[in-house]
Amino acid sequence: MTAMAIGAKIGQGMSAEVYDCGGGKVLKLYRDWMSREAIRYEARIGRAVAAAGAPCAAVLGEIEHDGRLGLLFERVPGCSMLVGLQRQPWRAARFGRELAQLHHRIHAHRTAELPDQRQHFLRSIQLSAKPLGDRMDRVLAVLDDLPAGHSVCHGDFHPDNVITDGTRSVPIDWTNAFFGHPAADVVRTGLMLRSPYMPPGLPAWMHRISGWIKGRMLDAYMGEYRRLSGMTRRELEQFVLPVAAARLHENIPGEREWLLDLVDDALTRDEAA
Repeated sequence: MTAMAIGAKIGQGMSAEVYDCGGGKVLKLYRDWMSREAIRYEARIGRAVAAAGAPCAAVLGEIEHDGRLGLLFERVPGCSMLVGLQRQPWRAARFGRELAQLHHRIHAHRTAELPDQRQHFLRSIQLSAKPLGDRMDRVLAVLDDLPAGHSVCHGDFHPDNVITDGTRSVPIDWTNAFFGHPAADVVRTGLMLRSPYMPPGLPAWMHRISGWIKGRMLDAYMGEYRRLSGMTRRELEQFVLPVAAARLHENIPGEREWLLDLVDDALTRDEAA
C-alpha cells in the first residue's frame, strides 16, 4: 500500500469520492466508515471480473491518503450514461438498447470466482426478513427452485454505473457481482428502471418527464436484451420474486410498498401455477 498525490475530485457517491490521478488513473477514496475488509473485497471482485474477461476498469492497487483507504483504478473516458440521458433525454430508447448490448456482452463471460447466485440472493433476502414477514419461507422456497448458471453478473447494472464516451462503454462498481443465471441480473436492472425512486440532484424538468424516459428506456432495454439472448418472458419473470425481495433491505426511498406489491403478485402467480 502506497501514498500518492491526487488531483481534482471528479465524482462522488455514498461510500467514496473519486479523484483524477493523471496517467489514465483514478483513485476511489473511501469514506471513513468503510471497513478495510469491504474495500479489499471490492478489489478482489474487480480482479475476478477482469480475469473472467468481462469489460471493467482494471484495479491497479491499494492506496492510503490522509489516513483514508482507496483503490486505484484505470480511468475510463467519458461520463455516466445517466449524465448522457440528462443531456439528451430524447435518446432514451437508444441508451436502453446500448445498455442491453453491454449487459449481454457481460453475460457472455463465465466464472466461478465470484459469489454464487443463490448465496448472493440468500444473504440479501435474509437481511430483508423484517419487511418480508411471513412471506420469507415462501420466497426462500422459490429461490431454491430457480435455475443456476455461470455467467458473470454485475448485480447493480444501471445507467449511473456505466461510463461511456460514445464509442466505448464500461460498467463500474462491481461490488455486488455474482455468477449465475443472467435473467437474475436483467430483472434487477429492469426493476431499477421501473423504480419510483429518483436520484437526488436531478433537475426538476427531468422529474416531470421521468415516467416517459423510464418507460422508453425500459422497453428498449428489455426488447433488445431478449432479441440478443433469445430469453423468454417466463425465464425473466421467475426471478422477479427473489430480486424484489432481496432489494427490500437496501431501503431505497419510496420503494418498500412497491417492492412488497411485486413480491405478493409473484407469490400469487407461483401458487396458482
